[in-house]
Amino acid sequence: MVEYIGFFPVYGGAILRLGVLALCMTLILFSCATFQIDDPEGFAIESYGNDYRAVSPEGVQMRIRTEDARPVQSVEFWQEALIHQLLKKGYQPLNHREPLEIGGYSGWIIEWGVPYGEQDYIYMTAFVPYRDKVLVIEATGEHALYSLHRNALYASLKSLRIR
Repeated sequence: MVEYIGFFPVYGGAILRLGVLALCMTLILFSCATFQIDDPEGFAIESYGNDYRAVSPEGVQMRIRTEDARPVQSVEFWQEALIHQLLKKGYQPLNHREPLEIGGYSGWIIEWGVPYGEQDYIYMTAFVPYRDKVLVIEATGEHALYSLHRNALYASLKSLRIR
């Protein structure tokens, strides 16, 4: 009797079946990722398909994901939508705003200040609309800790490539 994992016939024991299953899952996860990035120095990484997370030992975090963007809109539309939404939630734009180019697609990086309890946090948002998606990059941390890791975050961000 031939057993199947998905569409794949499996001959033999459980180890072969687990190996085929692991190979299939790896191919599925890596084929789904639409971007590549160099990890920020000193950060622990968790990455599954189009969801990437990096965390420093002090708790500074960076997340990258893709979102569907239909109907397709301009970079100006996304910038205005982001600014409007974060201002409405009480975030204060800082003096840092710069364009971001990834693989011929244009976007923006914007840093925000936000009080949280007794501390001030920095929240960096970046976005790049491409094809019918938007690449969303977020990083946050307590002000002093974020400042400590800012160069590593930006070096990683500048290494982003869209597949």
